[in-house]
Amino acid sequence: MKKFLVALLLGGTVLLGACSTTGHFVTPPDTQLVVMGRSLEVPADGVVTTKPFFWSAAGGIPYRLEKNGEVVQAGKLRAKFRVASIFWPPAGAIYWPMGFNPDITYDLVHQKQE
Repeated sequence: MKKFLVALLLGGTVLLGACSTTGHFVTPPDTQLVVMGRSLEVPADGVVTTKPFFWSAAGGIPYRLEKNGEVVQAGKLRAKFRVASIFWPPAGAIYWPMGFNPDITYDLVHQKQE
């Protein structure tokens, strides 16, 4: 029974991690980040978590920064293939294979992705 509970907890953790992507952002003040049509809230620590993206994001994740309803900056964010999508049933590698690169910071103030 104990092994079953450990396996269940571990499996649940893997599944929760497999259905989201996290990126670190620096954005100009008073701007709204919109990524592939999704309006994302960037907290003070800059850590943003959202649903993963389809294959169309393989060449870069389209984004725009809006201020007072007007686009002030637009471009593409570097994407990374999510290995966890291979293990996500029924077909995560087909529907949600791309995500933010967790190893870099998307600095949209200085327009750097390092």
